[in-house]
Amino acid sequence: MNTDVQDDRQAILEAIEAAGALAMEYFRRQEAGDLKTQQKSDGSLYSDADLAVNELLRRRLRDYAPDYGWLSEEDEDETGRLEKRRAWIVDPIDGSRAFLRGDREFAICVCLVEDGAPILSAIHVPAMSEFYFARRGQGAWCNGARLPVRAPMPSANLSDCSLLTTGRVKRIDFWRELLGLEGDAQELQLPGSIAYRLMLVARGDFDATLSMTQKWEWDLAAAHLIAAESGVEVTAREGSTLCYNESVDSSCDGVLAAPVGLHERLAERVREGLAREAS
Repeated sequence: MNTDVQDDRQAILEAIEAAGALAMEYFRRQEAGDLKTQQKSDGSLYSDADLAVNELLRRRLRDYAPDYGWLSEEDEDETGRLEKRRAWIVDPIDGSRAFLRGDREFAICVCLVEDGAPILSAIHVPAMSEFYFARRGQGAWCNGARLPVRAPMPSANLSDCSLLTTGRVKRIDFWRELLGLEGDAQELQLPGSIAYRLMLVARGDFDATLSMTQKWEWDLAAAHLIAAESGVEVTAREGSTLCYNESVDSSCDGVLAAPVGLHERLAERVREGLAREAS
């Protein structure tokens, strides 16, 4: 097994830079109305852009480290990855619907995990000219500038916190009350990319983000490490730990990301709300 993390870092950076350039070629085709869409069995949309970016990343990363496992949204799962200490986890275009609408906040996500935990991550948002990178224990960067570590928020008043969320959390009164969702500031158009939402929390634009719906390892792995290196705790929606490349079932129950203290308070409220829904 290739064990040089510095070489792994260079492989990620080169691959995701090329992937960003390719994605923008397809994005310009989409803007010109020259990109066909297809629908998966679960109702999600994709296009030739997803497949082409995936192929580029797979070719480059697997040629570089053929002994690493591989998990991508656009490939049939190779369960042999579970026997590998290290695995690539890739989302060629996170926010495919946003991409197909012409929204600029789509992301290319690449993560290297080792023994269930992310150790290297890169997220490229090419239409926004934003590039994020993190190495476990060594911090996170955006466009070459180190992201400040977010301070704990143990005494935060939930009604004063900016929370990126959607769905039933915003539609049902008791959820709004539990999570302190009040005022026009909460009525936001969320980025289609969950990874990009986590970047908005990591860099301090928002205090937290919560999604109650099912998420997948490729949605979260890269963003998880970058956010964590920025002082943001990332878990499933109710606070349970997220692990990667440890199960054939690569899904989880939503995601919650917030600085320490605030995260614990929100997770407690989510557990309360879920118990109320189940009663």
